[in-house]
Amino acid sequence: PVASKASSGALELMSIYNCSNFESYLKSLVRRGDVALICATHLGQTPLRTLSLSNIKKRFLPIHLRQLLVLVGNEHDGIPEIITNICHYNVS
Repeated sequence: PVASKASSGALELMSIYNCSNFESYLKSLVRRGDVALICATHLGQTPLRTLSLSNIKKRFLPIHLRQLLVLVGNEHDGIPEIITNICHYNVS
């Protein structure tokens, strides 16, 4: 894919998924309780430099954090507000 060429191989190290209802999927992950959802927008409340894995893990006790899901929007549309409201962290 063209995106893979532009990313200089980074996509080969990541899993990429597709789902029919992204909002419902994210809400199901929140209910599961062991996945941290992180998004980055221009309205982010948390500076990226202050976000640490140890603090994220503390937030998920007593359930052990299993995964981090990082949401990245595009330059023009970003991430819809309905999606950012589901995320645990919105970094800037």
